[in-house]
Amino acid sequence: MSRIKSPSPTGDPPPRRTSALELVGITKRFGDVTAVDRISLRVEPGEFFSLLGPSGCGKSTTLRMIAGFEEPTSGRLLLNGQEGSRLPPFKRSTNLVFQSYALFPHMTVRDNVAYGPRRSRLSRNEVTARVEEALRTVKMWEFADRLPRALSGGQRQRVALARGLVNRPAVLLLDEPLGALDLKLRREMQIELKEIQRQVGISFVYVTHDQEEALTLSDRIAVMNRGRIEQIAPPEEIFNRPATRFCADFIGEANLVPVEVNSRSDAPRVNVTLPDGTRVMVGTTSGITSDTRRATLVLRPSRISLAGSAPDPADTTTGGFRGRVRRVIFQGSVVRVDLDCDGGPHLSAAAAGFDIPDLEPGREVWATWRIEQSHLVGETISPSDTTGTTA
Repeated sequence: MSRIKSPSPTGDPPPRRTSALELVGITKRFGDVTAVDRISLRVEPGEFFSLLGPSGCGKSTTLRMIAGFEEPTSGRLLLNGQEGSRLPPFKRSTNLVFQSYALFPHMTVRDNVAYGPRRSRLSRNEVTARVEEALRTVKMWEFADRLPRALSGGQRQRVALARGLVNRPAVLLLDEPLGALDLKLRREMQIELKEIQRQVGISFVYVTHDQEEALTLSDRIAVMNRGRIEQIAPPEEIFNRPATRFCADFIGEANLVPVEVNSRSDAPRVNVTLPDGTRVMVGTTSGITSDTRRATLVLRPSRISLAGSAPDPADTTTGGFRGRVRRVIFQGSVVRVDLDCDGGPHLSAAAAGFDIPDLEPGREVWATWRIEQSHLVGETISPSDTTGTTA
């Protein structure tokens, strides 16, 4: 049973917990180019926080400002509640783990991990204890006397992670650390990395352009685009209720269909007109106001069902498009079916239960979905964007 907190004697709200990291209006310009544009975020103690976005969106520049390798043009950077934007890297309670591992090739694993504590002039016993603890945490203690060239890529990444952990930073910064690994090993390392983060209890700030990786690892994600943050939320919220069209398009696979907004019903549902003229209700919304007239309907392929007939008009819990099968693609665990639908949009459906022989190209089908699994994003769509697209 949760305990109800008593109000303070003065009636004021409880004090705000000090964050491990806070950025307030941080901007970084390189000449006339604005790489990071007035972003603000908080990372809580023990949180796994990811910066996600395409190449050139400003995520690595943000990480380098946190580490102290770039100086903000403006804004504030707080570490454990203290101003840190002008501190040199070695005085910050952060460590940075690179994609390239950055291990000293002539040093053993043990000496690579010990390099930081030795530079901090810790005692020999303290250095020895910290190195063993860090290497055991990443399951590399038995390789302590090997050189990096005798290790696999995954083992080198573990050593780089141990070197980041050994100084016990308040925030560990990771710049696409798994990017050099093959797909199978990368997925294995994702699970291990999350377990290590839970074990050590340190805040991680993780930069990646891999959406699946961010969804797998993160407690919260900041989606970045053109130097700005589009949305900060837990993975489930970003996937199911993207705040912007960019987020819907970038996170996972989505059908994005332009619609006309008619009227709002019971919040948060909205009545919209599909490109074929059909009116349906949409389950959840982001950015819809009383003035919104055009918006984007977001439908995940895994939530679209295919049927041979139209949904019952009396069924207000289901929406649907009539279309024709364009192609069928076997993808192992699922079958993807691409459709050309009435009114212009192209949709994709993906499920494990589709009967492939019954879905030959040209066949007429109905693509249907449950209203509660649809989402509406209230953004202006450019005049050239007149059909649905599949991300």
